[in-house]
Amino acid sequence: MTGLSLSANHYTYGYHPDEMEYSIKTWSDETWNAEIASFYEDKFMYVGTPTVLELGEVRGLIKLKKDGKEKVMLSLFKSGVTDRDGRRGIYSHHITVDLEEYIKLGANPRLLEKYLLKDATEYVKFVRNAKSKGRADPIRIEIEDEAIWKYKVEDVVENVKSKNTLKNILAVLFKKERLTLLCEGRDVSTLIKIVYALLEFLPPKRRIIQFCTSPVIRNESEFELIVLAQSSFREGRRVINIDKEMDFRERDNVDTVVGHVVDEYFKGGSQFLIELHKLWERMESEHKDLEECARAFVYEKVFPKYGVKDLLNKAKEYLESARYLDAELVAREAVNKMGKIELKQFFPSAAEIMLEAADRRGKFSQ
Repeated sequence: MTGLSLSANHYTYGYHPDEMEYSIKTWSDETWNAEIASFYEDKFMYVGTPTVLELGEVRGLIKLKKDGKEKVMLSLFKSGVTDRDGRRGIYSHHITVDLEEYIKLGANPRLLEKYLLKDATEYVKFVRNAKSKGRADPIRIEIEDEAIWKYKVEDVVENVKSKNTLKNILAVLFKKERLTLLCEGRDVSTLIKIVYALLEFLPPKRRIIQFCTSPVIRNESEFELIVLAQSSFREGRRVINIDKEMDFRERDNVDTVVGHVVDEYFKGGSQFLIELHKLWERMESEHKDLEECARAFVYEKVFPKYGVKDLLNKAKEYLESARYLDAELVAREAVNKMGKIELKQFFPSAAEIMLEAADRRGKFSQ
């Protein structure tokens, strides 16, 4: 069976059982120097030590860019270690992967999970056995092709109130807007399962989302997703409670794509998601703009299932919601589907929609 093999750098930061200060304890970067140390150290602690001590464990993922190179860094923050004097503290383990390699992994952080130092005793043993001055070997990551397309989206489906609530969450993430997701009463392991499952609903390149499972203390605006087990006001962010029922209204073609993806999953399971994701990847290669990509997806995958009457109803809906270009295009799609009898019955209505949409679109652009 074929698969993907890559080398990833990793770092540990926090308390050391034989020392007395927070600092970088191990690293595997061959080009390590003071400048890189300073850069990474600034990025490591975007959550507060008191928060980690209170919660016991925090997860996060951020994007890094330095000297023209882009990476993602998956991080684990955990309590359970002490320093030389017995003071209770935290440690963290950070795995960095080149962005191009991460995309080859399906941009799925779940596939990096088993490489994190999740146990405090494992961490202590690792840092004590590190080579001279903290040097560690890079991690060799081996992933089978089958694993890249093996999803566990049921982890979020089991926790979310309804399909419409799920659609609202995914629409925000798909557009990479800032979201605080409230998952009250869940433990850390459930929070991370929810995050990974949400990302697996998205096509691979849309999964490159910076997230954290706790409040952050540095650069909060950079995080598209913050997941919390208790309510907390976050200024400038959309807030959705995973346990609350919500209405879902399609405001653009991205919303239509999200609605279709969720509906297809509930009809046919994860296999349909894989098919839809591969179609989206093709659309991304043909269209650079997100809305244009979504429109192409909708016209190829969604509207072919509509009859003439359904298309005209959709065109009227778009007209009423000021989506004039879509109203015009969908009305044209309806005309293209009309037979002789339908032309006589429905063409006047389609023509009226097209003319009104074109007129309003022209006025709007002036």
